[in-house]
Amino acid sequence: MARILTRGRMSIGATAVGIALLSLVSVGVDRLLAQTSSEDSQYDPFEGEEFTPEEESADGGRLRAEELEEEPLAEEGNEEEEGREQERAPVMPRDFSTSDSLHLPERFPEEELEAPPVAIVPNAESIEEPPVMSSEPPTLPVVNTLPPHEQLALHFIESGVEALSRDDFEQAQEDFEQALEIAPMQPFGYYFLGRLAFARGEHKTALVFLRKADVVLARGDQVWRGEAARLRGAVYEDMRDYGRAHAAYRQSLQLTPTNLRAASALARLAGEEQDTRAAFPR
Repeated sequence: MARILTRGRMSIGATAVGIALLSLVSVGVDRLLAQTSSEDSQYDPFEGEEFTPEEESADGGRLRAEELEEEPLAEEGNEEEEGREQERAPVMPRDFSTSDSLHLPERFPEEELEAPPVAIVPNAESIEEPPVMSSEPPTLPVVNTLPPHEQLALHFIESGVEALSRDDFEQAQEDFEQALEIAPMQPFGYYFLGRLAFARGEHKTALVFLRKADVVLARGDQVWRGEAARLRGAVYEDMRDYGRAHAAYRQSLQLTPTNLRAASALARLAGEEQDTRAAFPR
């Protein structure tokens, strides 16, 4: 029992001694570390070094060159930052100080209004202009386009038209009849004989010649057929046969819509009919 107690006391003492030694060692280490750090903070790496003037100027020039190289980079960076600031600057709204600007929507300057699309009408038919009306009588055909005997007959026709314009009815009738003897199937002799008879007041004779001219012209010129129908309408109107006159004028416009004299005659007849109905109501 005494031995056991002795061993316990010895182990406790050894433990206490070890703890004391450890505490002393740790205190020494802390002091050593603190002294080392203070020496390191007071250490100057360039202390004790001496430089000649040439070495100082060379070293200073090198440092200055490095500073100059770094400055442009800083300036370029500043320019890029300024450009970004300008791009990010907000766009001011449109000035509404003018009167017309109040009626337009607000938009930015860089925006462009697109032109409206052109409307396309499918299957659009072109509008035809009305024909030009003319009061001039139709012209005779060119002599060189006719056979020789019809050329000679046309020569007499032209001579008779000139005599008719001078009111020389005898000479005009002689020339027109001579033309029909040379070319009986040429319609112009019949037409101008009917015109001559109408100028003389011979209405029935004029209608006979004008019908013959219309028969011969049935295979030919529409313009001359329309003119012959118009002249028949004038004969009927002078005879106070307004129904047949109206029909003849309408036929003339169907054949030649540009015949101004036929259109004027129809309008005149329509006005006379309205006046008659107003004067004699049923």
